[in-house]
Amino acid sequence: MKSNRPSTPITKIPKSPIIKKSTIKTVPPPLIISNTLMDQTGDSSPTDLSGNESDWKTVPTNSTKRNRSPNHTSPNTKKTDTNIFISANRFTPIAPTNEVQPMETVETQSLNNDNKTSKPPPIFIQEQINYNNFCQKINELTDTSGFDCKSSTKGLKLQTYSPDSYRSVIKYLKNNNVSFHSYQSKEEEKPYRVVIRNMHHSTDTSFIKQELLNKGFVTRNIMPVTHKSTNTPLPIFFVDIEPSPTNSEIFKLTSLCYTKIKVEIPHPKKVIPQCHRCQTYGHTRGYCNHSPRCVRCGEHHESTTCTKDRSSPAKCALCGGNHPANFRGCHLTRILKKDNYRTLQRISRIKVPNLANHLE
Repeated sequence: MKSNRPSTPITKIPKSPIIKKSTIKTVPPPLIISNTLMDQTGDSSPTDLSGNESDWKTVPTNSTKRNRSPNHTSPNTKKTDTNIFISANRFTPIAPTNEVQPMETVETQSLNNDNKTSKPPPIFIQEQINYNNFCQKINELTDTSGFDCKSSTKGLKLQTYSPDSYRSVIKYLKNNNVSFHSYQSKEEEKPYRVVIRNMHHSTDTSFIKQELLNKGFVTRNIMPVTHKSTNTPLPIFFVDIEPSPTNSEIFKLTSLCYTKIKVEIPHPKKVIPQCHRCQTYGHTRGYCNHSPRCVRCGEHHESTTCTKDRSSPAKCALCGGNHPANFRGCHLTRILKKDNYRTLQRISRIKVPNLANHLE
């Protein structure tokens, strides 16, 4: 049986597209619009404002932290009480202070230290003298600074306190041929010593002196060096130059007297200095006025005037042994090494021939 209903066309409903998860986009949060005001009466309930849109304000979101004002005080900061009364310390006058002295005081002290002259070196006299007459004469030679004496079994130690007095006493002792020795004064300028190597030993010292003078160096003394054991001449010269600010320029010299040279600083001596005049230890020839002793035969004359034959044995002027006085193997020399120099007073008690007469 057929139905009397009219036939309606069938329409296909389109399928909704499938949304993939990767295509879903997030919506940004809505903009918050503030439309509330606090009541002036202090009521915390907001009041709705429905009016002009110009009264509405957009509140931006701020992700940065709020900077504190410089006048902000931490709650942990202690507040000072302005009502505190501070009294004076009655012990302030006697309390130690770390105040620096004024510059004027420091400068005056440094000037006073510079004005102080150094004490002259002592004078050692090894001769039998009349003490009363000697002191009376020294008192006439010295100024108001005075002098002091100290006696020992080895002689008399005379100490002056001004350069003028020292020079006057030295001159008097030399004129009267008194046996004494002293040391270099601190006020006397020491020469600047250098070593010139590779110079032929036969080179005349006057030629070296003139060549150095042409280059601006004034020499005081030039000494050729010989081997200490064999006494053979060496191609080495010791040169003493007058003090000058430009003395260090001599180390730049590479040629002198038609010779390729090398200038060096001398090696420091590790032994006690020995006098080449009296052959004793502890002082040098330039400040010695003792009777001369020969380094070869030990007699009382200069070593340069000795007539002893080389075939005859030598004689030490210190111990009387069969060796020269400058022999480092002498038992007195071993005793008087630099390491034991401070114990000379104790060593002088040893029973050694003529030891007490040759030590200071």
